Amino acid sequence: MKYMLIGLSFLSLTFNAFALSAEDIYSKSSFAILHLTTNDSAGKYWHATGFFVGKEGLVLTNHHVIDDIDGIVGKSQSGNEYIGFKLLYSDKNSDIAVLKVANIQKNDTYLELASDEKKYSIGNDIFWIGHPSGIEKFSFSKGYISQIKMKENVELLQFNGVAYHGSSGSPLLNSDGEVIGIIHSGLENSSKNVIGTGLGSGRNNISEVLDRALNQYPVNTISEATAEPINEITASATISESSENARTLVNTEPKNDLASLIRELKAYTPPSEVRLGSK
Repeated sequence: MKYMLIGLSFLSLTFNAFALSAEDIYSKSSFAILHLTTNDSAGKYWHATGFFVGKEGLVLTNHHVIDDIDGIVGKSQSGNEYIGFKLLYSDKNSDIAVLKVANIQKNDTYLELASDEKKYSIGNDIFWIGHPSGIEKFSFSKGYISQIKMKENVELLQFNGVAYHGSSGSPLLNSDGEVIGIIHSGLENSSKNVIGTGLGSGRNNISEVLDRALNQYPVNTISEATAEPINEITASATISESSENARTLVNTEPKNDLASLIRELKAYTPPSEVRLGSK
């Protein structure tokens, strides 16, 4: 489904004298972000983003990232690798999935959801960390909220800024480094080029999906083998920048050869709406 670009209506910008600097937001948040690599039954590998929320090892990403996959592995900026993911809950409508790992490893951290009292509005600054095209990992970006609207009970946050393939599942952060949304797609023009407008589901949808997950699997029981496990990707299949079998998305086409992928990335001009992550 194509989202139509709409005129921007700027509301009042809330000024927070105690807001963190962009550098502080990145420092506070980057070690809660995971670079996710998944594979499917056709043997293709895909890149996306996930992030820890809360200290119990819960990981948020998109429904379309984990839908119909055979395996998944996560890696943090500190170099820690995560396997043994369990799927607790996934909601196709809001495109949010809740995963679980055994624990958050040393040097990694987690993000917190912004409280209900912290309202956000059009014009507010917004930040995100993702893995554009699967190559530029833990990339930090800044924009602002350009529109907020409801569609089929989903709060859609429209923001300015290019969110490339590989950014699916990236957290949208406020000026305190707290989560107010999760990226799931971006706008694309008639030439299939990604333009500088992204879309995410809002904090209320995240809270609802987390509540459903934890109602089904209370925190004190989710370490047990009750949730649906997702296979790990073997070490030999894990994507790396030196792998001859690296695959990612540029202009929605999978690439098998790393050299040709890098050449296309260098020549790639950010273009306008598609699912951004992996598939």
